Amino acid sequence: MQPDLLSMEHEEEQLETLSARNLTTSEPPSLPDLTPLASSPDAEATALKPVVSAQKKRLNLAVIGLGVLLFLLLLAAFGWVGYWAYTLSTELTATKQQLSALQASHHKLQTDYTTLTSENEKLNADLNQSKTDLEKASTDLSTAQAELDTSRDQNESLNAKLEQAGDMAEILFVLATSDDESDILKIDRLVTDSNNKELMKQWDTFAMSPSKDALSAFLNYLILATRNSLR
Repeated sequence: MQPDLLSMEHEEEQLETLSARNLTTSEPPSLPDLTPLASSPDAEATALKPVVSAQKKRLNLAVIGLGVLLFLLLLAAFGWVGYWAYTLSTELTATKQQLSALQASHHKLQTDYTTLTSENEKLNADLNQSKTDLEKASTDLSTAQAELDTSRDQNESLNAKLEQAGDMAEILFVLATSDDESDILKIDRLVTDSNNKELMKQWDTFAMSPSKDALSAFLNYLILATRNSLR
């Protein structure tokens, strides 16, 4: 079927008329409103996807950072705990060694103390015995000193008696062998040196009044004194 050319031309004319009318009567075109129109849920979801993706990335990075930080903290904590445990182990080993050394020293000291106690008891026993021996020796020495003093006194007494006996014997000898008047003076000197008062008395009696009785009495006492000196 052939298109109607007349009708088409008529329509074109009407369109041109309307366009010219619109151009003369219409206001200048306004700028388009830049205010964003209300978007649909699909548009919002499409627009939020990059934001959510970025937030998820930042959250993942924060979680990863926290994980790394926590791992480092745990690693540092385990390292410190390990070092602390190693230090404690070392100190414990050193303490055990010191304890062993102290126990050995304590055992040695106990042994030395026991030995010293035994030696001290032995020394005390020896000291007591020495004191006893010393006291006995001191007693014996005192006894010996007393005996020595007694012996000295007896010796001195004996010497005195011997000396007296010698003097008496000398007087008796001179008297028995006298044949000169000068011997009378010698006898007088010997009698005086004898310090025997009774003998001096008997001699003075004879010297003052010479007689046989006086001479006999002098001789008798002289012999008696000589005998007593020798006892």
